[in-house]
Amino acid sequence: MNADKTVWLKIVSDSIIPLLGFFLWDWSIYFIVLFLCLDLISHELVYHLKFNFLRKAHNQSFSKDSLLSLPLVLVSLAIIQLSLLLLYTNSNPLKELIEFLSYEDMGIAQGYILIPLIGLMAFQEMKLFKMRKDIDTINIDTFIKTHIKKRAILLICSLVGLGLVYVQPPEVLILVLIILTLSVLQYLLSSR
Repeated sequence: MNADKTVWLKIVSDSIIPLLGFFLWDWSIYFIVLFLCLDLISHELVYHLKFNFLRKAHNQSFSKDSLLSLPLVLVSLAIIQLSLLLLYTNSNPLKELIEFLSYEDMGIAQGYILIPLIGLMAFQEMKLFKMRKDIDTINIDTFIKTHIKKRAILLICSLVGLGLVYVQPPEVLILVLIILTLSVLQYLLSSR
């Protein structure tokens, strides 16, 4: 499969669960954002696993620069949580997370499906990365810089989302903006 098809497949697959959640499972934007935050955490974990795999494959020492993404993710998650608290003023983050994980569709709590699904997707991503034939040609510094760039853009998008909370757009518009933002970022930042 060529790089363009892979990028488009990733864009479509990243959009499916939020769209199904909103239109089929009656998820609120809060639920969708919680899912995306869990997905973000798994992607951050996979990044660190990929970095360690590359570091060992290249026989290089640990780079402190690889840890720069962690504060960006944590600040982004804090801004996202603040945005949700401002958008849903009567919400309790822990209660919302528990409701999200215990929400039942067809008699099964979705946490039993979504958490393993996120883990499986992360495992597959790491497995595919290890199978790459060009591991020896990947520049670790570029790998780190690209990831930091993605996290910096995430932080900027989180701040824009915080600003949008004050406009109070309808939930369907927020969903469209989330999916468009994720899709454009995936397309622009895809490794080719």
